[in-house]
Amino acid sequence: MRSWIRALMRATLGAASLVASGCDPLVSDEEQLEFHNPFRGRGEVLSGFESGDAVVAGSRFCPQITRMLSVDVEQSDFDDCFALSAEGPALIDADDCIQFEDASGLAVLRMSSQTCPFGLAVEPLADDSLRFAVTEPASAQLDYFRLDRAFADGAPVQVDAELPPPSAGPFRLVGASAMALEFSDAAGAGLYWTDDAVELERDGQPLELQGDNVQLDPPAADPFSITARVGASQGGFTLGPFEAATASEAATLELFPIITQSGDSLVPEAVRAVVRDAEGRVLYGAPVEWELTRGELALTPDPLSDPPPPPSAPLIGDLIAAADACEPPPTGRARERSATISAAIGQASASIELVWERAPVEADDEEPFVPSAYCREPTRSCACSSRTGRAPPAWGLAALSLLAWTRRRRGGAR
Repeated sequence: MRSWIRALMRATLGAASLVASGCDPLVSDEEQLEFHNPFRGRGEVLSGFESGDAVVAGSRFCPQITRMLSVDVEQSDFDDCFALSAEGPALIDADDCIQFEDASGLAVLRMSSQTCPFGLAVEPLADDSLRFAVTEPASAQLDYFRLDRAFADGAPVQVDAELPPPSAGPFRLVGASAMALEFSDAAGAGLYWTDDAVELERDGQPLELQGDNVQLDPPAADPFSITARVGASQGGFTLGPFEAATASEAATLELFPIITQSGDSLVPEAVRAVVRDAEGRVLYGAPVEWELTRGELALTPDPLSDPPPPPSAPLIGDLIAAADACEPPPTGRARERSATISAAIGQASASIELVWERAPVEADDEEPFVPSAYCREPTRSCACSSRTGRAPPAWGLAALSLLAWTRRRRGGAR
């Protein structure tokens, strides 16, 4: 599984799966302890929480040890070697977790070293700590494009386009949509949070989170809103309204490439479609239809589904995975490759051209090349009655480059 898809799966699965997949650890102040990092939010695909960062009041952290002094250990090893206490707006509960109160201030988890009964065969352990800036949130929002934004921000190239920002609503839903829940302080800075801090309700009924995503379907009748309650003292934040929309309302379509670095190469990983109605409002979960019109690429619809769709599945949805997995890698030197992908919904259509250099394989690599089952045959060239264009931006990384740009067509027939 490719790095981009693997990170997508980590971001959408629950905490147990995150443990197994190995997200970034939470390192103690003395840098001798590493813990599983359960914190969500603030725009990261995986938790980037570090000691001292801001957390939502009402969150709860249970120290699940992974390593001590760079040695893999069991939870019992940590429990035997440290006694826990809390300072500031927090307390240690019956499960030896630190529970943050519904108040703001600096909370500190103190970990006092004590003699390990089994005689840990490493150097002596010092007293240690973790710090948390407990903060009562001032706002909440949902981000449908968090994963795309995170990879675009971290990519070694700059895509000359902007994704729609997080919002508290309103939202127009065409199909099922997963939106990342985020909280911010009064200055608009993002906050980390844990599942214990948040309760969601829709029409007075509990609504479960899937990871840090809210799963929503278009309403059958009247629009609805949801309430995110944080801590016992919070009245809650209203998100929405959510109303039903149809694919026929699509007026514009933009395509955004997701590009990552693989070894010494820059490669396409996926393409996101952003669909808007005639008033410029985003249509979420839109059934965009895709075609490979030139080149060779493996295209996978709905890359987050588990199990993945069969290779025969139609290319429909607003996100597709794209992989250079249909031609054998070159030998001797890097080779330029390119492909064109077209998309359409309603009367809106667009195409995106990808140009990249594929790194060569080692001459002694005897592993036979097997093309992906998701390789697609090119259909037809895109013919546009009208288009808006921009000069393709070029980026360099040593002798490697990747070009990606969108050619938008509004109002043209497919």
